[in-house]
Amino acid sequence: MTISVAAPQAYGKKANDVIFGANDAAVKAAQKYGKEKVTNATIGAILDENEDLVCLPTVEKVYRGLSMRDVIQYAPIAGLPDFLTEVQNRCFGAYRPAAEIA
Repeated sequence: MTISVAAPQAYGKKANDVIFGANDAAVKAAQKYGKEKVTNATIGAILDENEDLVCLPTVEKVYRGLSMRDVIQYAPIAGLPDFLTEVQNRCFGAYRPAAEIA
C-alpha cells in the first residue's frame, strides 16, 4: 500500500525540470556526436577530464573545518539569519533601501 502526503489537488501533477532536461539533452548529444564535442555544464557539478567529480580546494578546506553538527543539521526554511544578513549587506552595501526585506 502506498501512502501519499501530497494534497489531493496535487495528485497526478508533475513538472519537467528545465535543468535536468538540459542535462539529458547534453548526455544524448554526447552519445550522438561524441563527448569530446559536447560540454555539459548544466548541473553545477565540476568534472575533470576523466569525468570524475572535482571539489575546489577552498570549498574542501571550509567544509572540512565545519563541525559535524554544521554539516548534517538542516538550515531553517527561511535561511540562517547571519547568512541572510550578510547576503543583504553584500548585495546592497551602503545603498540598503529603507524598506522591509523579506
